[in-house]
Amino acid sequence: MTAPAKEQPKISKRRAEATVLHGVRMDVQVRDLPPVVVDEPDTRGGSNAGPSPLEYVTSGLAGCQAVMVNRIAGKMRINYQNLRVVAETHLTQKPSTKGGDHVIRFCGAILDVYLDTDADAPQLERLKTLSEERCPASNLFLDAGCEPQVNWHFSPLKA
Repeated sequence: MTAPAKEQPKISKRRAEATVLHGVRMDVQVRDLPPVVVDEPDTRGGSNAGPSPLEYVTSGLAGCQAVMVNRIAGKMRINYQNLRVVAETHLTQKPSTKGGDHVIRFCGAILDVYLDTDADAPQLERLKTLSEERCPASNLFLDAGCEPQVNWHFSPLKA
């Protein structure tokens, strides 16, 4: 007797294409949107024309967490205003696994989530739990062994 086949998880794809214009400045195309500029600051050999790749990772973390809070608060019918997420990522240099120079690695992240709401304590705990566990960008850090620290800041909803 054969065991039933396991259902394969649905896989969703994202695609970005970076075209180097000069030095470390590039345009990155995503979907059918206008290109975004990626560059390094002057101090790292760039022209400071846009955020660096690592700053985009940090931006993505903040944006992803904000999207999750928005979606989950909506599903829970939580009234809120003034949602703001501040993300800070930490980097370190570690020895290369292939025996070369040191390489930069993310080693931590801190998220501060600010929200004005009239939700009660049990609703807020549920919002926090679901938002943190469902954020793919946060989970990327978690899977890499650096669990993000998430600090929640609730204020009363203004009438």
